[in-house]
Amino acid sequence: MASSSSWAFPASKLLDPTPPPTLNEAMTTPPATDPLTASELRDFARIDGDSVSDTVCTAAIKAAVRFVERELGRAIIAQTWTATIEGEWPDGGLTLLRQPKLAISSIKTNRVAVADETWAAADWMLRPGGVLVALNSSLKTLDENEWIEVVYTVGHADAATFKAAEPNLHFALQIIAHERAIWDRDIGGDAPLGWPGASWDLAADYLVF
Repeated sequence: MASSSSWAFPASKLLDPTPPPTLNEAMTTPPATDPLTASELRDFARIDGDSVSDTVCTAAIKAAVRFVERELGRAIIAQTWTATIEGEWPDGGLTLLRQPKLAISSIKTNRVAVADETWAAADWMLRPGGVLVALNSSLKTLDENEWIEVVYTVGHADAATFKAAEPNLHFALQIIAHERAIWDRDIGGDAPLGWPGASWDLAADYLVF
């Protein structure tokens, strides 16, 4: 006589059966310029062209910018990012990952069975801290294989604006770029673990939790 058994597990009261929203962000238009020039870096660090070339200085500046932007979740010079949200619109609004915001270019709900829906200005608002709130509930409702796309510009308009608005971060960036330039000149290769060391404390005011 064959026997069989089956188990029926009760629904969990601890786990939300609805999967959390999925947020992906990608840079779609990079900055048009760097926040420092090779000449400015050499003047700041008191190094001459015979010691560190323009090529080394420019590469060090770009490496420093990448480090600062990654560690702080900020953008220095204006750049465009595209965020996509799948699953469901987050409760309390969508927190865009990078600061400082300049403008939201467009918001669109990508549909499967019907035409995509572009959000009007009255359909959303941006709260302090970069929290995007949906004011039209139908636009934020997502079915399977649908997503919301947010295109926004973040960062300062140019190098002069960045320097005037965030002098401490500008100063820290110069020190970090200087350290990287000297590393590339004297040693080369990958930067050491923990780079750029103690100079990063100058940017502590900009850390966001």
